[in-house]
Amino acid sequence: MNNQEEIHRQSYDEVPYVSYAYHNSSPAYLEALGRLFQIDIVPVSACRVLELGCATGGNLLPVAALFPKSHFVGVDFSAKQIAIAKSHLEHLSLKNVTFYEQDLCTITKEFGSFDYIIAHGLYSWLPDHVRGELLRVIGECLAPNGMAYVSYNTYPGWATTQALRYAMRFQGAGHQDPTKRVQAALGILQFLGDSLPNQESAYAQVIREHIDSFQRIKASHFLHDHLEEFNTPTYFLDFVKELEPHNLRYLADADLGSMSVMRYPKEVQEKLRALSGGEVHRMEQYIDFLVNRSFRASLIVHPTQKPIRTLDPKAFPDLFIASALKLDSDLNLNNPSTTAKFVSSNKQFVVEIKSHVGKGVLSVLSQKWPQALSTSELLSALSKEFSAHSLSPTIKREEMNGVLLQLFLEGALLLRSNLGELEQSSSGNPIAQPIARLYATFVDKVPNLYHQSVPLNDLNRAILSLLDGEKDAEAIATELTEKGALKKRDESGNLSLKEAQSVVDGALLKLKEYGFLLS
Repeated sequence: MNNQEEIHRQSYDEVPYVSYAYHNSSPAYLEALGRLFQIDIVPVSACRVLELGCATGGNLLPVAALFPKSHFVGVDFSAKQIAIAKSHLEHLSLKNVTFYEQDLCTITKEFGSFDYIIAHGLYSWLPDHVRGELLRVIGECLAPNGMAYVSYNTYPGWATTQALRYAMRFQGAGHQDPTKRVQAALGILQFLGDSLPNQESAYAQVIREHIDSFQRIKASHFLHDHLEEFNTPTYFLDFVKELEPHNLRYLADADLGSMSVMRYPKEVQEKLRALSGGEVHRMEQYIDFLVNRSFRASLIVHPTQKPIRTLDPKAFPDLFIASALKLDSDLNLNNPSTTAKFVSSNKQFVVEIKSHVGKGVLSVLSQKWPQALSTSELLSALSKEFSAHSLSPTIKREEMNGVLLQLFLEGALLLRSNLGELEQSSSGNPIAQPIARLYATFVDKVPNLYHQSVPLNDLNRAILSLLDGEKDAEAIATELTEKGALKKRDESGNLSLKEAQSVVDGALLKLKEYGFLLS
């Protein structure tokens, strides 16, 4: 490790990078995608998982808690970050996780064979030669039927951010204190945004968008994501070429819908096909140009894997399916000429659908959320939904599968190969998983049942941390009231027990909506 790299390592010891759960990196999701492509993939219920650059373990531990018969290994070069990860591991009492403080360049095939290898937020933040070492490690340690997940910044979208990053690093270079460096970096960006002579220009709009985005980022994340020495974006096609010397090949993007040309108007689809000659990699590069893409998460396998890239409804596997979308219009299940609208909790994501099968699928899943249904269970529930609306209960599985593929590619569904071993409440009292209860005590974004990091306010985190299945809403309200955690809006005193219980009841509904509670 040279001096530059040592300074890089020390920066993470000085200000640890708090890692979160990243939905698309979950092995239970990766296995589901492998099965969609009809490749031979190892079940997450009995597998070996390696995360390179695991930071404080926030992406690895939630999955390990669900699959006690699988083994998980996290590697990071920061002693401080590994110490934090080990501390969290001790609190959870998991026996299937090992953390190592280690330079990834020292890892060889003797380190072991892994069915899933995860490298989130690592590739672009490494020196040139270490990026090659990362791919070497994946090539040597990925099992024959394994799958790797590697995320990275991409051109063309990152080009604008890169220019602003240079200005921010230039301004912050004179500050040794990380907090002052962040303040200086944001200050120069604010100055540029305020001082442009033409505030209506495209450049001014870009700067305002970046200021807004950066101000929402945790300071430690902003420091490491944007102000570190190393941050090298790449074009997608260049990344694909880098895989070849390491006996690796690109399978798909973890956001499968981003690969689909079907989301574009017909004339755009035809032009993309003509430009790319139908070649998958060229097609994706053209799509990156089209949408100005700045970030990717690529799935990688060995060349011996032979995926079937045309996703066939007939071959749709029996997966677990969920959706957090809620009906925001009349359902009109009996009327195929009318559109039903389903929206996310913040109403930023909208799906409009006319198909009676599509309406039925989202209606059933909306009612079941946050529970997931297997494909077989969903078909049965859909039949009952149709009967309730005086429609024929006979639904062809292939027709439903086609709708599931469409909705998944649109981003309306969550897929899992396996839900894992979840703690259940025998008393009927609300229960959250131990990992969520622990993380609610110290991070602002908490992993839910679907490996999504959900931002929570202080009150919801305080309530979530108490949901061990032993307390009902009244007991939780009593405990929080006694601690003085539930105040009147004017801070004049504590809420009454009745008022406190009403607050807790409302919070429990929100936590269910956010995917933390099974019932």
